[in-house]
Amino acid sequence: MFSNSKQNVPRSTWLDLLKIFAAFLVVFQHSTSHIWTSHPVDTFTWKLTHFFFLFSRTAVPLFFMCSGAGMLQKEHSISKIFHKNIFNLLKIYIAWMIIYGITDCISLFQEGLASPRTCMNAIIKNIIFGQYHTWFILALISLYLITPFLFQITRKKENIQYFLFISIIFTIIFPCVRYFGFLERLANTLDNFYMHFVYGYVLYFVAGYYISILPWKKMYTYISVITLLIGFSFAGIYSMQLSITLNAPQQEIFSEFSPFMFLSVISIFSIFKGLEHKLTSHKIIKVLISYGFAIYLMHPLFLSYVQQLHGLYAFVGAFALYLFCIFISFLISKSKFLSKFLLR
Repeated sequence: MFSNSKQNVPRSTWLDLLKIFAAFLVVFQHSTSHIWTSHPVDTFTWKLTHFFFLFSRTAVPLFFMCSGAGMLQKEHSISKIFHKNIFNLLKIYIAWMIIYGITDCISLFQEGLASPRTCMNAIIKNIIFGQYHTWFILALISLYLITPFLFQITRKKENIQYFLFISIIFTIIFPCVRYFGFLERLANTLDNFYMHFVYGYVLYFVAGYYISILPWKKMYTYISVITLLIGFSFAGIYSMQLSITLNAPQQEIFSEFSPFMFLSVISIFSIFKGLEHKLTSHKIIKVLISYGFAIYLMHPLFLSYVQQLHGLYAFVGAFALYLFCIFISFLISKSKFLSKFLLR
């Protein structure tokens, strides 16, 4: 289980389904965010959107967990990580950012501001700075860069457990001190540890691998379901009531490294892990997996159409946008040239 074996590891259907699910959650979150931010917080539409919106925020941490479960299964040489993983990631990222740059150029033409210089600047700007959702690419690259170190750590069960323990302490627990105003000085002191190697998304990356290799018991699934229902319900109701009290949307209690987010993400991942021996691979799953990265990168190109929908129609728009992105990915896959640069 924790050997240095380099054999090929078979794909896990449950992980593939989780990635597909997370990709949809990202599209859903961005498609309904305008409802969550602009609707009156005391309306039924906002309250319903609030719960689905908070739940969809688990998507990115789930992606990191899936990546860790895959990358840490076997050893990767440093050259392979750069040439295969990071290079391919950057290649697809740059290709899509060029597309975003071209759309900006089209807008410049429509406004009468287009010139070779402004169009070139628009493309370069997109490549360098990306879009609001492409921060995920840089974070994933940073995890790929330290994967050789993490692989060595994860060869022993005790090392993984110790790493996760201190990572939870510095990523989840210590930051909670700031919620207590009288402990502000203590919070500043704790910052002086500078434990960045165990802080942040690396927690989800390693936790994903650890859970993926655990011998599973039905009890773990039951515990995960109960934890998700209780923890998420409390966080959702609390933030909803706080939003109504302050008359403004609040989601801090469900931020990416809050205890409630961490428990929810771990629970969702574990629930899918519980399906490991109940699922069989299917061609459509393989197809959707090959489209997932493209769906993540392309969907903001069409968000303006979905954001014109009001109320719960935005929910329908999220499904429609997801299906439309699948269709675009299908068309891309028919071209060997385009699929080489736009599909992962």
